[in-house]
Amino acid sequence: MREVYQFADMGFPEQDRESVDSTEWYRGNCGISALMCVNITFNGYVFVVGAAQTYDDSGNLTNDGTRKYKWDAFNRLREARTENDALIATYLYDAANRHARKDCESGYGGPDVEYCYDGWQIVEERDNGASNPTRQFVYGAYIDEPLALDWNTDGDASCVDPDGSLRLFYCQNPIYSVYALTGPDATIYDAYEYDPYGKHWLLSDPGWDGAWFTDDDARAPLGEPASGMRNPYTFTGREFDGESGLCYFRNRLSQATLTIQEAAGAGLGSE
Repeated sequence: MREVYQFADMGFPEQDRESVDSTEWYRGNCGISALMCVNITFNGYVFVVGAAQTYDDSGNLTNDGTRKYKWDAFNRLREARTENDALIATYLYDAANRHARKDCESGYGGPDVEYCYDGWQIVEERDNGASNPTRQFVYGAYIDEPLALDWNTDGDASCVDPDGSLRLFYCQNPIYSVYALTGPDATIYDAYEYDPYGKHWLLSDPGWDGAWFTDDDARAPLGEPASGMRNPYTFTGREFDGESGLCYFRNRLSQATLTIQEAAGAGLGSE
């Protein structure tokens, strides 16, 4: 027996509810008109916007209709593949359970990346096994509060030399979601918008009025295209991985386009 809810315009359940023997769940006028079915075993969506969703025995998503995912025994993402089974990227972890390396296949995103940490904060990235840093990050008092990104644009040993590097600054809202990435002169390089649950869009142009965050801005789901600055930090200051289409919340992954949790969670707590 299932309880089926019809949601009102603002996304709250209406007063009446019907208990029926059905797998159907409607979200009414909440912005998703497609039918969603909920699996009785672990409350995972098995059908979303015309695409079947499949899971492994631990509840990790293995196919969302666009990508396939492979997880290890600790429920950590190890591979992302296309629906046709072409490898997109592989993911490696260190002994502290942190995301240590991403190897990307040619034609499916960015370069291979190694991550260097201070605790749970990424302080440096190195592309394609380079000995020199590619990018470095500076943080505020909060764990998910990036303040600046220093990009080594000439490939030398420094990310902060004046002639061969670019410094960008993060602008965040009260829940630490990044809404803009600016240069020293306040020029906006990337801008972002979110729905309340983390679905996000990249704003690539301010439109005819020249003002950002207005209705005429050029916008697309993040990853279509990817951030021009390769900025990983988005919703609540967490990392968006363009190759997998998932947001990395340390021991959890969230599907940015549907704002639902993908992984059952890995081992020890992350914070």
